[in-house]
Amino acid sequence: MYSPRRRYRSGSGAPSSFPYAGQKRWHTIFGLFFGVFACTWGLSGFLSMGTVAALNRGPQIASQVSSGLRGGTLDLRAFGPKDPRTALQEVSREIRVRRLEFSLFGGEPLYLGIDTPRESRLVPVKFPAAPYFDPDIVTIMVSQAVDPVKVVDARLIHEYDAYYLDRGSELPLPVLRLRLDDTQRSLLYIDMRTARLIAGFSAEGRVNRWLYHGLHSLDLPWLYRHRPLWDVVMLLLLGGGVALSVTAVIIGWRFVRGKVQRTASVPGSGF
Repeated sequence: MYSPRRRYRSGSGAPSSFPYAGQKRWHTIFGLFFGVFACTWGLSGFLSMGTVAALNRGPQIASQVSSGLRGGTLDLRAFGPKDPRTALQEVSREIRVRRLEFSLFGGEPLYLGIDTPRESRLVPVKFPAAPYFDPDIVTIMVSQAVDPVKVVDARLIHEYDAYYLDRGSELPLPVLRLRLDDTQRSLLYIDMRTARLIAGFSAEGRVNRWLYHGLHSLDLPWLYRHRPLWDVVMLLLLGGGVALSVTAVIIGWRFVRGKVQRTASVPGSGF
């Protein structure tokens, strides 16, 4: 209960917005603000359990995009002109290679040397090596793969955005961000080092991103990019949640203790 016009009276008779005193008053104050975040945190945690299946669906068109970028079926005989040892020697000049993969782009064979998700290099079998794929060519190949669906926006981004983000800065950059006009209004991210679909969101998936990551861990780009502001806000909310819980426990304990004492004072109560 809260009165903006201060219709209640405190113990001293002064106007008050709350009809409570002591722990109940503090519990109400904490609850009016921090209780909202406690409820949204509970809701987002509930959604993370997969209770709403539609929110966890990825773009159905993703498999078409991946197949279109590969452009064929992997055939190890196509790698004959350049054996894996030679490819490994070439890519090792630039990065430390933890894994060497056989891959395809537009039907052409190539090796992919990987150290970390952000550190990888391509070694084409038939063509000169290049650090990145041409985003215009990748866009054309995706358009052909998803036809009659159209690519309504294609943009090369060099930093994380509201959906493609990573707190540890391990996801690769730059990436090609594509928006499609399919029924799911798909949003796709393609790594320009590897020409692979690395992330994708449907319209429902974008809603889930805000309902879960936004509400549950305050994963808000404008806030998280200004550290330590995010840390200060999180500590403040955690402290408020603790205060809300502690005052609730005190009120509950006093209620139970009073009830037990009243029951014990009744003759024949068994206490």
